[in-house]
Amino acid sequence: MVRHYALLVALVLVPLGTWAQCANIDTIYFSSFETDDGGLVVGGYGDWEWGIVPTLLTDGTCDSPPYLDPPGAHSGNNGWANNLDGCYDNSGLESTLTLTVDLSTPSFTEATLEWYQWFQVFVNFDWIYVSVNGTQVYFNDTTQSVVGWQARSVDLTPYLGQSNVAIAFVLHATAVVNKSGWYLDDMLVSVCDPPVGITDAGTIPLRVWPDPVGELLHVSLSDAHVDGWEVLDGMGRAIRSGTDPLTDPLDVSALRPGVYILRVRSTTGLAIGRFLKR
Repeated sequence: MVRHYALLVALVLVPLGTWAQCANIDTIYFSSFETDDGGLVVGGYGDWEWGIVPTLLTDGTCDSPPYLDPPGAHSGNNGWANNLDGCYDNSGLESTLTLTVDLSTPSFTEATLEWYQWFQVFVNFDWIYVSVNGTQVYFNDTTQSVVGWQARSVDLTPYLGQSNVAIAFVLHATAVVNKSGWYLDDMLVSVCDPPVGITDAGTIPLRVWPDPVGELLHVSLSDAHVDGWEVLDGMGRAIRSGTDPLTDPLDVSALRPGVYILRVRSTTGLAIGRFLKR
């Protein structure tokens, strides 16, 4: 069978989500698992392996046929699986595979995990799921076997602002029947990181982000000494004001949706930045 690897790798680099309202999408993690294991960490019972994904299981650990042979990797040759060349163990325990990412950048407004999977498990007694910081976000107990590789995604937006977001792929195995297991490939974590709002007026460089903003507006001003600041609405009316120091982040949760201007006066001049309150 001929696989067009280059095309497949190119395709998985494009996020599966719509991101219809995102002005800028950044990839903070991607691995096709071709050259290395992608930094994922095995835990629990430990029934996970990285390496070549076969098309025929040969090590004879499947004690309850029928079982399915995996389809080979989604792209390239390598991936992760429970016992790459055989069935997972009847351990009666959970095996975990964990990816940890940093979502603490203040300008991030959305985040998504995407991956490709193929599996055969002994449902409804065994099952597979994904948890994020201990909370289950994806669960599969279907009694249908997977015909081919399938794309899956999970919204990571609730975990924005956290520097250690632990994403665990978990196989729960009973001590009764084992099957081919869970195979993973082409894993992606992408974020919406809109361009930082930059002043288009005034004499001092000023950055405000994110744009649009929810509750907290981050402010970066090159001049550390602030004499005063004010927030103007779309009609140019001052609705909030303060003096040195200018709080970062600035709480704008009480503002109504709309366009606003942050105007900052310092000893060296004037800085003006616009932002949209959602």
